[in-house]
This record gives sequence, structure tokens and C-alpha cells, in this order.
Amino acid sequence: MELAGGDAKYAGAVFRAAARGHPQLTMATLLHLKAANWSRASLAGVLGGQLPGELGAERRAARQRLITALSTDAQTLLLRASLIRGGFDRALALEIAGLDPTIALPGLLLDQLVGPWIETYRKRRLRVSPLLEDAAEEVLTAAECRAIHLRVADTMMRNRDVSVLDASAALHHALKSEEGSLVFAFAHSVITCPVGVLDLLAPFVGELMIFGTDAPIFPQDLAASAMLRLAQLLVLLPHGTSENARAAWNAFEHELVHLKGPELIEGFALSKLLLHPRTGELFPDWLEILLRFDRLLRSAPKLAEANRNFNSPAGGDPHVSGVLFAAQLGNIRSVARFKEILERLDGEEPATRDQIFSSFQPGRGDISNLVNHAWLKESRAETFDWAAAAREYAACADLAMRWGNAMLATRCAIAQAICLDENGDDVEQALACLMQAEVKFGFDIALSRARAKIHWRRRDHAAALPLLIAAAEAGGQDTIEKAHIAREAGISAATLGDWAAAQRWFERAQVEASKLDKIPSVRAMAIGLLADTAQAAYRASRPDISIIKMRDALSALSGVDAEGTLAEAYCRRVVPNGLLWLYREITGTKAGGEEEVFYPPGCGSNTEPIEAIREHSVIALDLGFYLLADADQALTEPTGFYRNFRDYLVEGPIVSSELSAAIAEDRRTIATHDPAHFVERVRRHASVARMVTSGEWLESGDALKNPRRGTIPLATIGEPAEEDLHRAAEDYLLSFAAAAALAREFRAIDAIVEEGLASPEIESIHPLLRRMGGDLTAIATDRDGAANAIWLLREDLTARPAEFCWAAAWLLFHVNASRLRSGVAEPLVAWIFAGCTHLVSNARFRLSLPATTVPPVEAVLARSERTIASAAELLLAFAPAAGTRFVPQARSTLEEIAGISPA
Repeated sequence: MELAGGDAKYAGAVFRAAARGHPQLTMATLLHLKAANWSRASLAGVLGGQLPGELGAERRAARQRLITALSTDAQTLLLRASLIRGGFDRALALEIAGLDPTIALPGLLLDQLVGPWIETYRKRRLRVSPLLEDAAEEVLTAAECRAIHLRVADTMMRNRDVSVLDASAALHHALKSEEGSLVFAFAHSVITCPVGVLDLLAPFVGELMIFGTDAPIFPQDLAASAMLRLAQLLVLLPHGTSENARAAWNAFEHELVHLKGPELIEGFALSKLLLHPRTGELFPDWLEILLRFDRLLRSAPKLAEANRNFNSPAGGDPHVSGVLFAAQLGNIRSVARFKEILERLDGEEPATRDQIFSSFQPGRGDISNLVNHAWLKESRAETFDWAAAAREYAACADLAMRWGNAMLATRCAIAQAICLDENGDDVEQALACLMQAEVKFGFDIALSRARAKIHWRRRDHAAALPLLIAAAEAGGQDTIEKAHIAREAGISAATLGDWAAAQRWFERAQVEASKLDKIPSVRAMAIGLLADTAQAAYRASRPDISIIKMRDALSALSGVDAEGTLAEAYCRRVVPNGLLWLYREITGTKAGGEEEVFYPPGCGSNTEPIEAIREHSVIALDLGFYLLADADQALTEPTGFYRNFRDYLVEGPIVSSELSAAIAEDRRTIATHDPAHFVERVRRHASVARMVTSGEWLESGDALKNPRRGTIPLATIGEPAEEDLHRAAEDYLLSFAAAAALAREFRAIDAIVEEGLASPEIESIHPLLRRMGGDLTAIATDRDGAANAIWLLREDLTARPAEFCWAAAWLLFHVNASRLRSGVAEPLVAWIFAGCTHLVSNARFRLSLPATTVPPVEAVLARSERTIASAAELLLAFAPAAGTRFVPQARSTLEEIAGISPA
């Protein structure tokens, strides 16, 4: 920049604006700016991306340098590649090297050109320096250029994996080749695309969209040009304007005569046009286009034959005209427009009307979908004139009845009642409308369903439920309507207190909704119905079913996008709320806060959620499985889910939940005296105690959404052991054994002694295990005393008051200091009070100086308090009666537990 006389501050801008990454174009730009004396106009032109014609001189100079810098073959290959639009891969470069004259060793020449003249700009993609773009047009003959375009277009067309990014280039080269077959092939590839693929392709063939409509696109071959015109029309459908689409259609109609079998092509074009859902927006007269297609079917035998075996993806046996009519359903946006369509069809033959309506069949896309669509669209506007819509639906009903179409007439009357009820809030008039319809058009179960809806919306479930049951048993509805009927019946039954019936209806609704689980909103409804079934089953005294249904709901939630459709967002947030409700009902605890959890019947499958639901936070799905496992284990007869719930975890174990589960399990095994897996539990408890003490389990602020993942390691408590692990292991051992001994479950103690002594992983607590097995050696610590006491409890210690007093004290010392006192403290206190009561009431002869020592004991026993503190106070009073004296340290500890100040 400085050597060319410019200001260095513009260096980066000039490079980005002009070079596109190639140094030669940068130099050409600098030479141009220098020649213009760096004028503001020239600089603005460069920075604005408008390189002036003066660069042509530099381009010619560059080509001149090629003559001396490259071999003839290299020059030829480079010039041929300069015509390729949008870049190329190595295979295409080798293809154009095979043109006459053939280039020898093209791969080696390509390697030499990559870098100085050819650059890589995408994965496995190459492009010629922008300095040489289209250079061949000024060097090679027109015939040579056409041959290059022909080879490039042909290669692209033969590639089955051609990218949409190359579509525009394929069109460019096909047109430049002036080869009609290639243009025809490109057009054919576009017009045979499915609607969804066509919508994706359209933005990448912008050149096709802007061709003028006043002359053929490809005059060299008018048949190929007509096909290309049709392709232009189709790519205009997703994003084009009504004016452009109409102009393309008009041009196609004029050019259609150049095609062989114009009737077949016309029918094909009309069907492609009508299959696109936006056609009705671009062509207000789309119904006339459809009727034209229908007439063409009758007048063109070949076209009729081609469509005779037409099958709808939705099943059934609809006429092709009916499928095309259904494709435009979304463009009926008002009740008045719906009425216009029926009035227009009134002028057609009955057979034509039957064909037009053939896609709307009972049980598979009921005709109510057609009738109600206009109301669904229009009623959302604040300006909706419901009274006018009701009158228009009434007129449509009369018109349909003149045709003898009672089903259509009935659905129009139902739509009229909907306007009166939901928009006009006139329930009496709505019910009267349905009654009149039954008199005029005859009985139809859909009328019962419509009455049920009116009562259901008014929460008159006693009136709604029989009508819903009748509609469900009669059948004939499509799948989604069956699901809605069963759901509403379930809610009505639940509201009336028949939870067993509610469970059956919700299950029935879930089966129907799950048939359409490829539709996100219906899949969300089906998952919500599982949660609704779980609630109903629990209320119906079937908690086992409620656990299974909620398990299935949680498992299905992993496939729901919490930020997807409104139905998905609702489902992902509300189903866990249903779990929380179930958890609280079963366990009686309030996990997740103190507020009440509201979950009315059918809450999980609500089909009309509000947008505000997205404001609620989303909790990690795996937290739900932990809660459900706790609920299952709390049942009188668990399903067993709590044993294998970790198999259902989506992202793996949660540290905090694993700790809570381990602590709960430890307390449970102590309370139930279950000796199974004793060594594993001791080792795990030691790790849990360390993790809790260290605080490493503490979660961050978004713990509910992104909890820490991990498992609890099994600690090794060898000899010697780390103090914290050793004490935690002793705590679990003594608590388990004390609870078992107090319950006279000595077989459990024998089992843990045998397993523990055989396990070197807990060698540190072997001495306590040996004491519990009868090896009563000297006592060095309170824990030694507690272990001895567990062995002594095998006998009736009330026969030996002093030993009873010391055994009670040792166990009390342990329980008071233990983190696992739950399940041990209460039976220990009861045992101490029972033993003292027996001695002072029935065995005073065993006591020392009972006349003076018993009254203090009786004074404590007379009080109602039964706590660890009162038990310590009782032992202090009982010691003289037992003829024993606590050593100072023991007495001080008992006084501290009892809350007594030392004398």
C-alpha cells in the first residue's frame, strides 16, 4: 500500500474488498488506485465492491505472464477451469482435461496450479483466481467454450450426490452449452423434486427465478425452454410474489404447445402447482385451477390412467382431485371464503363434488377438518364477527343438504353451534342449533359429541360424560378426535370421583395419541396422558400402575425438546410436576419446596397451554427418576423399579441424589436389620461421610437443570485407616448392630460379623466385629464398650443391673454422637426405660439400697419425656441403684447429654 503511494490505514479494507484472498487481484487493485492518484471516487469504488473496467488491463497482463510462466498444457487447463462457475473438485478438473486436445498428466498440472493460480476455499473444493475468472472467453473460441460448458454440465448432471450449492452452476453451464437435452434434464430434476426438497432448493437457483417471462428462456430448444419455465414457476412458489408466479404460469401456458403430450404435461404441472400449500396464497383462483385439473382428468384418457392408481400417503381411497383440494386447506382463512367455495361447487356435478371432498373420510381426516378450519383461522382475530360466521355456516348446512350430503350439513351445523357457544357464549342457542340439526339432517353421533363439548366446556361433567361415552363407543372419528374424546371422558370421570374409569379413559386416549407420535404436539399429548393415567391410577388405589405409567412418561420425555413447540415446552415442564405430585402423595414429604403441588385431572395432556409456561424452569430429567424410585420404595408393595431405576437414567448418576439415596438406604437397612451387602455398604457409607464433610457434593445455582454427575466410590478401610473413614465405618457398624440387637435380630449380627471378618477392605473395624462375636477384651474406648454391649444384649441384662447400666451408657454414648441415630435412638431409649422400669417395679431385690436409690429413678420414670436426654438423666439416677459409679469422664458425658450442669 505504501509503495503504491496510498495511506496504510486503508490496507486491510482494500485487501478485504478487492482481493477475496488472492494476492494478484490485490496488486491489480493497487495499480488501479495508483493510476487514479488515489482519488476519493476510485477508493470509494473499490471499498464499495465495484471494481472498474480498468482492471481489464491487469487481467490481460496476467494472462500474458501465463505465456511465459506456464507450460501450454498448464495454461489450457487453467483457462478451461476459469469457466467453471462456483468452484469445482479435483474430479471435475480431470474431466475437462479430457477435452480435445487432451491434456497429459492433468493431476500433476493441477497440483502445480494450486497455490499460485488455483486456491482451496471449501473442503475438497477449488476455485480459479478471481483475476482469471472467465478468462477463457477472451482466449478460446466460442466452440471450445461451449464444449467446456457441456462437459461441466454433463458431469454435474451425472453426479447423484450433487449439492444444492451447485444447482445454480449446473443451470448456468447447461444454458451456456446450448445443449437442449442438458437444459431439459436440469428442468426435469427440479420439477420432480418433492415439495419439501423444492422449498430447500429454491434459494439456490435464484438465477432461474429472475428470467424474464416475455420470451423463451432457452430459444435454442423450445421444448426444453418450456420445461425450464415450469421449473421457474415451481421455485417461485416458496418465496416468490403473486405477480411473478402468475407471469411464469401465463408464460408456461403459451410455451406448453412445444412439448410432446401437452395434456400430460399440463396435468402434471397443475398437480405440482396444487400440491404446494402456498399456491392458494399466490393464486386466489386456485379452486378454478383445481377444477381445470379435474376436467382435464376426464377429457384426457392418458392423464386419467396415470392417476388411476394414485394412493394417498394418509391411506384410504381418495381421488387425486380430493388430495389436491386438501393440500390447499390452509388457504381457506375465513368462513365467508369457505361459503364461497361451497357456492362455487354448487355449480358442479355431484360426482365432481364427491371427488373434491374425497380426502375427508370418517375415521381418517373427517370432513369437520375442512369445515372448522376457517373458524380456527378467523376466530383468533379480535374483529371476528361470530354472528355472521354462524349465519354463513347455517347457509352452508342448507346448501350441503340440497346436495344430499348429510354429513357435511351436520358438520356445518356443529360449526354454527361452536360460533354460538365459544364465541357468542350462548349455550342455550348452541344446544338448540344442534337439536334443530338432528331434526333436519337426521341422527349423527357427531352431534352428541358436539353437545358433550358444550357441557364439558361448562364443566357440567355429569351431562358431558354419557355423551362422550356414546361418541367413543360409536366410533367413526379420526385418530386424534378419538384421543380427545377419551381424554375428555377421563377428566369428566375423575371430576365425578370415578378414578378407575378415569384411568381406563386416559389409557385409551394415550393409545390413540401414540399412533400419531411423529407429530410433536400429539406426541407431547401422549406423554402427558401417561402422567394423567398415573394420577388416576393412584387415586384408584393402584399405586403400582401409577409408578409404571410415570416411569414411561419420564422415559419418553427424553425425546421432547423443552424449547420446541409450545406443546413440547408444556409437556417437558408439567409432567415432572405430575411426578412431584405423585411423590408427595405416596411419601407424604414435600420434595422441592414447601408449596403445594396442584395437578388437576388431565393436566399433563392439556392441548391448549399458554406461552407463559416457557418461563418456568426445566429440571434435569434424571432427578425425576430418583424421586420416582423413592416413591416406589415407600409403597407397601413396591414394583421393584427402585432397584433398577438407574437403567433409565438419561445422562448418568447425579452425585447429590446418589448421596441422598445412599443415606436413605443406610437408614433403611439399619431399621430393617438387612445384613445383605454389608461390606459394600460400610465402604460406601465411609465415602459418603467424607464427601458430606468436605462439601464436595454441594451443587451450583443451576443444580436442578445441570446437576453434577458421578457415583460414590467404595472406600478401603484397611489397617491403618484414615481417621475420618475409620470413624464413619464404625458409626455404620455400631448403629446397624445396636438396632439389630435391640430388636433381638442376632442372626443379622452374626451375618455381618462373618462377612466383615472375611473382608480385608474393612480390616480397620475387625476388632469391633470380634467383640460383637464374643471376644470381650479390655475396653479402651466408648466404641469398644458399645461393641461389647451388643454382645451382652444377647442375655437378660436386667439380672445384672450394673452391666445393664454400663451397656446402656455405652450404647447411649454411640447413638448421641452418631449420624445414623434414626432408627436406633428410639428403640434404645425404649429399652433403657423398659429395663429401669422392670428393675424398680419387679426386681428391687437386685438393686442396692432401693429405699434411697429407687425414688430418684421413679421420679424420672414418672415423666412422659422419652428422649436421649431423658435416657441419660435416667442412667445418672439409676447408677446408685445398680451399685455402680460412672467414671468422671462417663458421668460428664451423660450430664452433657442430659443437659445437666456439673455439680
